[in-house]
Amino acid sequence: MQRIENRNYINIYQKEDTNNLALLELAKLDYNLVQSVYQTELKELARWWIALGFREKLHFSRDRLMENYLWSMGMIFEPHFSKCRIYLTKFICILSSIDDMYDIYGSLDELELFTSALKRWDPMALEELPDYMKICYLAILNF
Repeated sequence: MQRIENRNYINIYQKEDTNNLALLELAKLDYNLVQSVYQTELKELARWWIALGFREKLHFSRDRLMENYLWSMGMIFEPHFSKCRIYLTKFICILSSIDDMYDIYGSLDELELFTSALKRWDPMALEELPDYMKICYLAILNF
């Protein structure tokens, strides 16, 4: 979030008479470069989220990709940690969907099956899960 906050300082510095044009130009270039990195990450995450199909198949789950990305960006804002931000966002998205499944949708018997499958970490356990849980379980196994 520091980089986003820097945008305000660029505007303030631009209005001052004593500004250093080289410094101002460098700040603008840095800001635009970082924004480009963030936009590229969001495009990749949006493609992943759509391909995962949680929005359509898990109607009870929150669709908060952008919010989860902002959490990741708030913790890890440096541009060179792009992969870390992407993986953290994916993890938070999957985790929040599973949280919704436990809190809102799943029956006790289904949730016990899911918990057991996770403890065993067995791909064959997929067959005993309900369809909506298979999607979450596959997402975890493929993560």
